[in-house]
Amino acid sequence: MMADSGWGPEPVGGGVTLLESLASLGLIALAIVGATVLVAAYPTRTAGATRSARLEWQQRQQQVDSAVAEEQAAEGGHHAPADKRPH
Repeated sequence: MMADSGWGPEPVGGGVTLLESLASLGLIALAIVGATVLVAAYPTRTAGATRSARLEWQQRQQQVDSAVAEEQAAEGGHHAPADKRPH
């Protein structure tokens, strides 16, 4: 028998087994899927918040409009309609 001189071919992959390689690929795939789900869910939450804020603003605007109409009716309606343009 010949002694190993260190100059011969070395195993490919550094001794990593197929199972270890598959486990590493599985973890990488899981991380990618998790990140994708988080990124995809983010706009949904912000869209819901925007919709809620818009709804609250519309309800508040209706309250203001009805209060103005009631005030004008109580005064006899002699005032011109309020200018709704922003100043």
